[in-house]
Amino acid sequence: MNGPDDRLPTIDITKPVPPIFDDEYQGPRFRYGLRYRPLSTWNVPAGWIVGSARPHPDFAHGTVDYPREVPPDLVEGYELELVAS
Repeated sequence: MNGPDDRLPTIDITKPVPPIFDDEYQGPRFRYGLRYRPLSTWNVPAGWIVGSARPHPDFAHGTVDYPREVPPDLVEGYELELVAS
């Protein structure tokens, strides 16, 4: 690939993402399994729903929810696995 793929959404990492809190958010959720690393700022893409981390029997570090689908390149790069949407 010679240039960016226009079909994938871009995330501007120079702009802060306002937090979304688990107990307040009522919109759609995309749950991802944390395969190899625990939840922390540098271990997953920005924008997760704060307080949404849950234990899961198939993932050593549980799951975390996002308000939108994480782009496939980030899912692969951060070694996440879509559990539910």
